[in-house]
Amino acid sequence: MVNLSTRGPVERDDGLLIGGFVIGGTTPKTVLIRGLRPSLAGVVPGALEDPWLELYTGGESPARLTSNDQWQSQAATAAAVQAVGLAPPDAREAVILATLPPGPYTALLRGVEGGTGIGLVEIIEVDTSRAWLAQGSGRSPVGTGDAVAIGGFTLAGTTPKTVLIRGLGPSLGSVLRGALADPQIRLFAGDGQELAANNNWQDTQAAEILASGMAPAHLLDAAILTTLPPGAYSVILSGVDGGSGVGLLEVQEISAAPPRLISLSNRALAQTGEQSLISGVLIQGDTLKTLVVRALGPSLAGVLNGVLGDPRLRILAADGTELAANDQWADAAGAATLQALGLAPTDPLEAALLVTLPPGAYTVQVDGANGGGLSLTDIHDTANLLHNQRPQVHAGRGQTLTWPTNTVTLQGTVSDDGLPQPPGAVTVQWSQGSGPASVVFADPQALQTTATFPQAGSYWVQLSADDGRLSATDQILLTVLAEGSTTPPPSPPPAPPPPGATNQAPQVNAGNPQTITLPTNSVTLNGVVTDDGLPNPPGAVTVGWSQISGLAGVTWANAAAASTTATFPGAGTYVLRLTANDGALIRTSDVTITVNPASGGGGGGG
Repeated sequence: MVNLSTRGPVERDDGLLIGGFVIGGTTPKTVLIRGLRPSLAGVVPGALEDPWLELYTGGESPARLTSNDQWQSQAATAAAVQAVGLAPPDAREAVILATLPPGPYTALLRGVEGGTGIGLVEIIEVDTSRAWLAQGSGRSPVGTGDAVAIGGFTLAGTTPKTVLIRGLGPSLGSVLRGALADPQIRLFAGDGQELAANNNWQDTQAAEILASGMAPAHLLDAAILTTLPPGAYSVILSGVDGGSGVGLLEVQEISAAPPRLISLSNRALAQTGEQSLISGVLIQGDTLKTLVVRALGPSLAGVLNGVLGDPRLRILAADGTELAANDQWADAAGAATLQALGLAPTDPLEAALLVTLPPGAYTVQVDGANGGGLSLTDIHDTANLLHNQRPQVHAGRGQTLTWPTNTVTLQGTVSDDGLPQPPGAVTVQWSQGSGPASVVFADPQALQTTATFPQAGSYWVQLSADDGRLSATDQILLTVLAEGSTTPPPSPPPAPPPPGATNQAPQVNAGNPQTITLPTNSVTLNGVVTDDGLPNPPGAVTVGWSQISGLAGVTWANAAAASTTATFPGAGTYVLRLTANDGALIRTSDVTITVNPASGGGGGGG
């Protein structure tokens, strides 16, 4: 599946249509975003007369990347869109063709000069790189006549694909009042020709749908299992005999090998009680899937008015059983992993969960802890993101003492990504690498402990950390001078890497986020970089600070030092990056610095 589209009313101000998407993997992906009047304009009147499309980054400070009004207005883009056979049929429709790095994005569809009507946002994968476009299902109220739910999707490539289309209503009843009692779905080709229809899923394809492992939970739910050639399609979800209620429309590719979860961000009005935002999640295959589910609100304030001030998040099984819940993401058990993945929400009031689930159907529910507002839910499959990394180990700094003082305090630090699960924890151990006599550790399994030396000399001590699968070490030199001596004894070399060791990327930690208020405009950056000494040569690692976002003009006292100071040109939100390079492998870590104005007024970050 390379595309899912969102159809809905486009109104003025914040009543615009929003399509969220996430690019996974590690390489950029070329996507085509189209802002259209519905492809079934002949069936559904009231189409948006002149769409205007904008593309924003996700994350803490959404920034507009580009926009388009009429797709033929940019000659190069128009030619490229025509070359891939995806040119919109109407010159007033909008397109954006962009190559984007992995991460979250948001497409906004507005009406030119405040125009309103029904619009369609499509996000289409147009390349064949190993990156993947993450997308999914949407929930909306289903009425009568033109107030039906319409979902669009596009199949690319050259071979047919098998998809399962589900229109759900009764199976939502355990978690939501007002569910559509008897849904029916109709599948249309891009030219408006009806290809298939279904009322109750057991009527015609019960055996095939059961074999797919994704049969709806209620016999009155609707489903179509079909194999389609490449092209654009639309699905209409409505109520039998004019029925209305809340329905869930899903389009799932089941011919993918290996199967993968496809998920799409949903933006809607989240209130309290039964007016909460509901999203459907479908996991297929036969293995567990680890997901990050987020409920955002305050961080959207830079793009939207009236956002949800304090989102609350729940994940429910198909039978309505609550599996997990969260109000503030930092309280979640997987908070450290969320940060390691770069998926931690940017506002402390936003909610997030890291969950591992077996194949099946799930519901994500968001409401407001203190009232309603606009919220965005996104669901990230961590398959291409969540890889166990070695713990980051820092044994501290070398020390020198003079006999008869023969005890030092060791202040080691270890950080880990919480993987693998289990055990989800890291064990630490102090040991002696070399020296003239045996070192005694008060507690060799504690990060903060003491070491006692029986005689003068130079000692290498080592701190090791093991997460159950991968381990890492760091060494420091501790020197005990003879009484009355000022000349340290010769220091032995540190212990070499173990035989057969393979080069690992440096471990990098840019430090904790910081907030300052003008006129204070500088912070101390306490970055930490450790390395395994490979490859050799060079046997050393180089580090450097750079600016990722915010007002241009950040300066460093020493940009080539892990610990340094940074000075900021004005108020705003800044993302700084610490990069370490061992000559073969590179790793980075980002830190957010917030500079508040001296009094009132907005910041200048972006």
